[in-house]
Amino acid sequence: MDRRTTQIPRSSEMTTIVTENQVGNFSTSVSVNFSPVFLNKQVFHEDYIPNRILHRDYQVGKVKQILADLEVGSTPGNILTTGAFGSGKTLVVKAICRSIPEGCKFIYVNCSKENTRLRIIRAALQQLGVSTPETGVPGDYYERRFEEAISKYKFIILALDEIDRFTETKNSGSFELFYMLSRLVGNVTVIMLTNLTTFEANFSNNMDARVRDTFRWTRIKFPDYDSAELTEIIEDRCRVGFKPTSYTHGICALVGALAYNKGGRARGALSLIRKAAEIAETSRHSTIDENDVREAAKQLKETQGQEIVRRLPPVQRKILAYILINNPTGAAAYQWFQGVAAEHQTGTGVGTFYGYLNELETQGLVKKEKHGRGRAKGLAMTLHVPPQIIDEVRLSLETQPELPTPPPMRM
Repeated sequence: MDRRTTQIPRSSEMTTIVTENQVGNFSTSVSVNFSPVFLNKQVFHEDYIPNRILHRDYQVGKVKQILADLEVGSTPGNILTTGAFGSGKTLVVKAICRSIPEGCKFIYVNCSKENTRLRIIRAALQQLGVSTPETGVPGDYYERRFEEAISKYKFIILALDEIDRFTETKNSGSFELFYMLSRLVGNVTVIMLTNLTTFEANFSNNMDARVRDTFRWTRIKFPDYDSAELTEIIEDRCRVGFKPTSYTHGICALVGALAYNKGGRARGALSLIRKAAEIAETSRHSTIDENDVREAAKQLKETQGQEIVRRLPPVQRKILAYILINNPTGAAAYQWFQGVAAEHQTGTGVGTFYGYLNELETQGLVKKEKHGRGRAKGLAMTLHVPPQIIDEVRLSLETQPELPTPPPMRM
């Protein structure tokens, strides 16, 4: 493939321009340096909400159907959205909730950062415009302020993203929060978002009976995208974010295929095309080519792997650390899990453990190997972290405050 000859102006030739992005009823202006590739780099970031959402018609329709009760003055039912990272859960929820009726309020809290009851309530109060002290007051002070603040609105939509990071954190106060939301206030709808397929079963099994009777939800599943869908999503963003001559359908298809091979995540595909464009720009070329995409994939591999580990809930990070250190059999790992499950407020059943294990395997973090135990003794399963990602998994685990630093691996 021939390299391009068009070059980016040197830094002395850079000028400042303003681009406008129309999102629903809102316009946002973005100042950027002149670029022969980008029109608006923001459209490739995960917090950007496009004018249309591709390949999520069913999920959009289902969420809208449930929230339609707002229009008739009734509190909608709670919602649980499940699907892998990058499957569009947060995007759909934010896109729909930006146009809820007047007098209603949308609150978004990411539980990977706010993973206790008081932190969630404080984050909600901040978005409601209520300032509160962080220390020196009793816990029920925040609840009283929250109840006062939400009483000023007809309805509140409270989105709790990565909710498993809250419910599976020891002493997080999850029962107290859901008791308040289900028993003490009547105008709050909760939208829960999680990437764990085991979340619903664990949450239901561990929920206090006083909450189980009143806190119910509708589950909406977000499947992974296929390669063609990812290609269409990338092209749709490129039309807004790139200059017309800076990309081709073939490049979008390549990005879609690479992202699909990594698990079908739109978030990863958008990061890949943005990184490829930055590489082309740094090389002072005006069109993205295959070499840029391949180099971008190489550079993103390590950082994306660390991000996956960072986003795991505490119980899965602990399982991953145990496997990293011990390379155990499946039976030994399950026996160990039974001893630590209680501190993470999760079930001890074999189905729960292998649910977590299967999710780690799906994300490429753990491998299962079966081997014979001797004549007429059947098969045993050994668990290990793939050798090519051991270093990045170790680095990611060492930076998690909830876990002790993993000891040296056994040789």
